Amino acid sequence: MSGPELAAQAAAAVIESAGVDPEDISLVLHAWSHYQGHDFWSPAHYVAHCVGALSAMPIGINQMCNGAAAAIELAHDRFGRQHRSGGGGLCLITTGDSFKSPGFDRQASDYGSVYGDGGTALLLGPGAVRTTGGLYVRAVASDAAPELEVMNRGSDPFAPAARWYRGTVDVRDAKKRHLRTAEPGTYADRECRAIDTVVQRVLQEIGIDGSNSRIRAVFTPRLNSDILESTYRPLLQQWFRAPVVDYGAQTGHLGAGDIICNLADAIGDGTIDDVDGLYLFLSAGAGFTWSAIVIEKIPD
Repeated sequence: MSGPELAAQAAAAVIESAGVDPEDISLVLHAWSHYQGHDFWSPAHYVAHCVGALSAMPIGINQMCNGAAAAIELAHDRFGRQHRSGGGGLCLITTGDSFKSPGFDRQASDYGSVYGDGGTALLLGPGAVRTTGGLYVRAVASDAAPELEVMNRGSDPFAPAARWYRGTVDVRDAKKRHLRTAEPGTYADRECRAIDTVVQRVLQEIGIDGSNSRIRAVFTPRLNSDILESTYRPLLQQWFRAPVVDYGAQTGHLGAGDIICNLADAIGDGTIDDVDGLYLFLSAGAGFTWSAIVIEKIPD
């Protein structure tokens, strides 16, 4: 099944679960990181069409694997403006990625990561940006390093069509070429600074530090274990007393869907329960961009 089809299935399920009329959805944000099944086409409009959100404005978010976090940030900003102006409506955020061969080798196209297929969906509404289930988006922060885009572009000339130079996406080749000329540690240092930046920004926005007992869990992207153990976990354990949670072994990396799937799994396994608390979700994507989102659980 294609990424957009997986996204539409997830969207239909979350709309039914929330008891929402699709006509009440004013914005559909669809994010992805890999080929969406057609060459000259809008997958965001497809998702809106499939779920009956025919009054919504569909927008595609292509920020690679940070796409869902970028969509949440855009919705967060939009609802803040609507709150001040008296507007309304719901926002549906979806992701959909399918890493099938021969276009992508889910086990060998990238270093250290196994890619899983998946569709995710999240409904956001106004009121400090409330999600379904008594959850509120309290803070969002992002940091980008556009100078690192070459890590995924490589040195091939710009091509007239997809997979022009090779039949299977080879992320490793582009990264290898970049690392031959880059200063040692350039990417790792920049990533550490970015994670520190987005974490400190969201903590400052909600007015607490990482040792606060209200922070009940911190969730990493579903990246390869080497990156998580060498970069994310040491940094996060310096700042937080809360457990650092990695769900990646269950699914592999889900492209743009990591952060929403992390939220769904945290609700499903009881990590997010009925106790008041704050939860920090991290996201990253090629380009490069890093995001942190704080979600608050307020018992009904």
